[in-house]
Amino acid sequence: MIHFKIKKPLYDNFVNLRKSLLLQAIKNGELIKITIPQGSAIVSPVWWIKTGKESEKVFKIPDRPMKLCGNFVPIRKSAEEISEEMVKEGII
Repeated sequence: MIHFKIKKPLYDNFVNLRKSLLLQAIKNGELIKITIPQGSAIVSPVWWIKTGKESEKVFKIPDRPMKLCGNFVPIRKSAEEISEEMVKEGII
């Protein structure tokens, strides 16, 4: 499993991951764990590439931009968080 720790997402829970690392995970049959301040999720790299938005960004080498694939991290809430929200809303 490849683990990505991201301190600051682009916006909300949208992050870009390097496409070469995603392709390497597919080749090795690994899953990806993404940790952001809002929580973490384990996703398939195939799903990330299929549903994500591809882009290129120049970092150090102007002639060779890095290929990125951006997507929203699917964070699931725990049962305790869901029940607390229901109590606050007056459902329970």
